[in-house]
Amino acid sequence: MIEEVNFDQLLSFNLDEYVEWVLTHKESTRADKMHNAKNLATNGQWQSDYRKALDEVFFKTGYWKAPSLDEKLNFKYWREKSFDFEFQFFYSSKEANIWPLSDIIERENKRVINSLQDRYSASLLKLYNKWLFDDYYEMAYLIGKIDFLKHINADRINKPKSENIAIDIVQRLEKKIDEIKLSFAPKKVIINKRSTITAPIIAAFCAIVNDLKIIPIGGDTKESYCKRVCSNFSLTYTDKVRQNYSADSKVTKKHANNVVNLILPTIDIKYTDQIKQHLTSKGILYS
Repeated sequence: MIEEVNFDQLLSFNLDEYVEWVLTHKESTRADKMHNAKNLATNGQWQSDYRKALDEVFFKTGYWKAPSLDEKLNFKYWREKSFDFEFQFFYSSKEANIWPLSDIIERENKRVINSLQDRYSASLLKLYNKWLFDDYYEMAYLIGKIDFLKHINADRINKPKSENIAIDIVQRLEKKIDEIKLSFAPKKVIINKRSTITAPIIAAFCAIVNDLKIIPIGGDTKESYCKRVCSNFSLTYTDKVRQNYSADSKVTKKHANNVVNLILPTIDIKYTDQIKQHLTSKGILYS
């Protein structure tokens, strides 16, 4: 685990190059890993120690699975959504304070860095070492946060000659504000037309929402409850959703992962982490 984030190293890290490598990397078979370990034991740092070489190969790659088509298509959206969330928070702080912009930026740096250390320490370790990891949703959100740090610290990275650095930053911020909608309201987003959110997936989402008491079922019938959830989260209700819904049935791994990949990117960010942590604690997300 990383005890302390190296801020300058974080700002200088080539994120786009890393993302391109991970999303296009060929999935290794067990035979490939055994072959790589043999080469490492023969020519690498673990000469004549095949067991240590094997441990090294498997430690770095784990049982990594290449990204699915949906994960590749949605990655950019998840990354941008993470950046926009941080930027909206920053913009609100800037508007609500009379502090100098440089002080606000330093406070934001500390806030985001603390978040990275508390919640993304293991993922940061993989990113620093350029290792593979297959939680693409988490990786996108992590990289979106680092994009935000790079954005507000652009002058620190580029070291401009301008005497009035604050004016340069404000101008960039105002340009970014014109590019994004500063709204926390949930909205329906169609990420990939090939991705079909079927009735069983929506029914599983309804069960998760009820389990977490995000929208308690109360005295609703199955039909009225599913309609209420679909209305709140801009999902399409059909009678098949009602037929597949059961508050008592266990959500399958397949449906849980479809909820994460297909529904969570379309809903308000304040629910996504809560739902994902809940599913992880239940042990029904693919590793």
